[in-house]
Amino acid sequence: MNGGSTSEVGYDSYAIRSADIIDIASGTPQWTHLNNFSFFARKNHLTVILPDDKLFVVGGNQFDFGQLPVRSTEIIDTTQTNLQSSMAPAHVYPREHHTTALLLPDGRVWLTGSGGGVEADVVKHMEIYEPGYLFEGDPPEIFNS
Repeated sequence: MNGGSTSEVGYDSYAIRSADIIDIASGTPQWTHLNNFSFFARKNHLTVILPDDKLFVVGGNQFDFGQLPVRSTEIIDTTQTNLQSSMAPAHVYPREHHTTALLLPDGRVWLTGSGGGVEADVVKHMEIYEPGYLFEGDPPEIFNS
């Protein structure tokens, strides 16, 4: 999943709320454009595929690098015919450009890094997100990566 901005260059531009998703499982991969899809316009964000086939969308900013950070997190349910986005707990630190999000073997998501336009904007803390499936019966297992 990818989002973007109102400029082809990406500088001095506002983020948009639409997304483009490709389904590579079908015999003929197809792109689908989703207009006004997410709760927040964002660019420079990350998407992590969770073990339950949902997408964890985190970080980004609404305007240019280091400006108007989006701290809200979204979960996109790809198992529904009509993709649905829901809110998840917000992260504490702004996670923008140069951020890393990684699915851990136990099913949690690790967040670290970020950097705006100046050294003072560099985030030197990590955060761990614990998806709801960790608390609902048997958690998913990752067998191969």
